[in-house]
Amino acid sequence: MRSMTNSSCLSATRLRRSPIRWRTSIVETFSAMAMKPPIWRRLRVATDLTLRDLHHVLQIAIGWTDSHLHEFEVGGKRYGMPDPQEDIGPSTLDEQNYRLTELFRKGIRADYLYDFGDDWRHQIVVEDVVSSESNAPKAQCLAGARACPPEDCHGPHGYGDLLEVLANPSNKRYAELREWVG
Repeated sequence: MRSMTNSSCLSATRLRRSPIRWRTSIVETFSAMAMKPPIWRRLRVATDLTLRDLHHVLQIAIGWTDSHLHEFEVGGKRYGMPDPQEDIGPSTLDEQNYRLTELFRKGIRADYLYDFGDDWRHQIVVEDVVSSESNAPKAQCLAGARACPPEDCHGPHGYGDLLEVLANPSNKRYAELREWVG
């Protein structure tokens, strides 16, 4: 299992830098719901990022590999990658068309769902909107706790079971799961 290192809590400098001298950024806390103790990250991200960009930042910050579908819910609306065949229920708005500055204000709470099968639900809380120098990274992890769960571990309950087995070397599944997580 990976521990939280500088590489898993890094600034996403791959994202294009803005040519403006000053820009606004949001400081947000991102946490996996239903996890005790919580897995969380505190991020500073530029408000000119799209929700799609934010998805990539969250993947880097938590340590996942972007191997599954995802969706945001902000203000009762769903944002993600729309399915052109979707004709039942509320439609998903295209996340590439919405910037954080349009949706996020101080105090806003949003949900981020990753991996519809494992059902990783995260809550995003916008703690503040601040000014940042233009040469500051577009995204930066400021703090966090606990390592990311491995992909495909069957969600929060499966992750809890995995941790329980790994804490007990005499468990009959220990060797198999230890090899699986690396």
